[in-house]
Amino acid sequence: MMDEPLAHMVTVDATGLQEVPPVTRESDDFTTTPTALEITRATPATPLYVRVTAQLEPASDAGDGAVRIALSDPSGDSIQYSDSATVEEGTGIRTTGWSKVPADCNGGTARLCVSNARVTAITLELAIRNDV
Repeated sequence: MMDEPLAHMVTVDATGLQEVPPVTRESDDFTTTPTALEITRATPATPLYVRVTAQLEPASDAGDGAVRIALSDPSGDSIQYSDSATVEEGTGIRTTGWSKVPADCNGGTARLCVSNARVTAITLELAIRNDV
């Protein structure tokens, strides 16, 4: 398996950074942030994948905070969620695995969702991958 995708688009966006402390929620209760990446592919058959890397505060390796991706179609009516991100030990940084973007999400958005943490840095990535 290759580490890097064949084609890659990255956005590093500060619009979704939260300036207020997190609200304590149930572990499966996520809030959608303003950070989003538009999903555009050439054809429905294009193997498009998305992932997010987020620095959370407090920078804890415990399961205190979580992030995931919400994938929506152009109308916003159909939303699918990725698995929650795993923490990179010793850093407090959470990274989701690569999630396949369904064809009906073409023209929609990939949006960051967060639970029990304040997001201080975000990287959303869309990639065409033939190696997954």
